[in-house]
Amino acid sequence: MKVRHQMFVLSALAMLCLRTPAVARNAVQIKVGDTPPELLGKDVDGREVRLSDYRGKVVVMSFWATWCPPCRKELPILERLQEVGSDRGLQVIAVNWEEEGATFRRAVKILSSFQLKFVSDTSGKVGKSYGVNAIPTMLLIDKDGKVAFMTIGYGESVINSLVPAVNKALGLDDGSSASAGAP
Repeated sequence: MKVRHQMFVLSALAMLCLRTPAVARNAVQIKVGDTPPELLGKDVDGREVRLSDYRGKVVVMSFWATWCPPCRKELPILERLQEVGSDRGLQVIAVNWEEEGATFRRAVKILSSFQLKFVSDTSGKVGKSYGVNAIPTMLLIDKDGKVAFMTIGYGESVINSLVPAVNKALGLDDGSSASAGAP
């Protein structure tokens, strides 16, 4: 009986971790409808990556870290979104938040088969400018360069909300369908 109780508690904690964002602190607030900051960080080669590099595309960006279990669970979902949406004008950008450059480069090497654009925000300044106070934080930027969707944390409900928002931003439907399928 005691073992079952412990397993239940561990399972409950695991589920909570998947739905609860990691880290919390005060930061600027960015809202749907806002024009987001231009700078996204630096790529693995040290080049600055800017939102204007993706002008005319729909951009999904997620702030993440290697130590964050919900973030690691989200990355393959974002990769699938990139695979299906890239020919429709979608770019997914994974912004590694507040981790050392060596950690970022190792993660990118491990994830080298991914089509995502990986960007580093070692200092956390980019995240701060986006109002990131917990990870994962995901934003959807529409073709007009405005924030169309944003969420903190990861769970199935996030994906069920993101897919229709991406479809709407891509002009594929009215955004009302909650299909877990591809955009």
